[in-house]
Amino acid sequence: MLLEDDACRELNGLASSLQEDVLSRYFLRDDTAGRGHGPDQKGDQAMATARLNTVIERTSEEHYFIYDAVGGQQSFAPDSAEWFVWLARQSSFHFQGKSGHFTALQEHKGHRSYWYAYLKAHKRRHKQYLGTTNTLTLAKLEETASTLYETALGDLVEGEFPTTRPSKPAAADLIVGPLTFRWHDGLLLVKTPMEQHYLNRHQIAELLDYLYAQRVVALKQ
Repeated sequence: MLLEDDACRELNGLASSLQEDVLSRYFLRDDTAGRGHGPDQKGDQAMATARLNTVIERTSEEHYFIYDAVGGQQSFAPDSAEWFVWLARQSSFHFQGKSGHFTALQEHKGHRSYWYAYLKAHKRRHKQYLGTTNTLTLAKLEETASTLYETALGDLVEGEFPTTRPSKPAAADLIVGPLTFRWHDGLLLVKTPMEQHYLNRHQIAELLDYLYAQRVVALKQ
């Protein structure tokens, strides 16, 4: 019974840790959501949804995590034919690159559609034209993220520059019975004695919902 209680408390701690990490990394990237000038409220909601549901995120020097809520994690390579077909089907996405990040919205004008990149930082919203879908190469997205970052820094006045925060130590593995939980390249690794699985952010959100729904029942048993 004691071991079961300990396991329940560890699972509850895992849920809290996952919730904090997911919220801080995917919902709270921009510190001024909903402020400033730019898209209307509908556009703000689309950008907020894109942060979790549709993402292109650099996880290592050569790898990008590509995901949408309908199709899940995508396996195609950036700049491939499948890449442009996938982008054309999206209305928005969040990009996290080597030197910065932004949320992109596909806006329709007449019979054509164009992409714009938005970045909120320090009470200001910055906008940059991306182009049509066929121009959205990985290099273009990386260049735009870097440009928006430099623009945001250039708009800061003396005293507004962000202070450097000490980096957090890497999270230790959580071991619950035969299961080991570990963060790896922005994904949650769940390892058993025989195999291992990766959970993307959508699956992590489902896990959080389940753990929080069951925590009261589990702790009372």
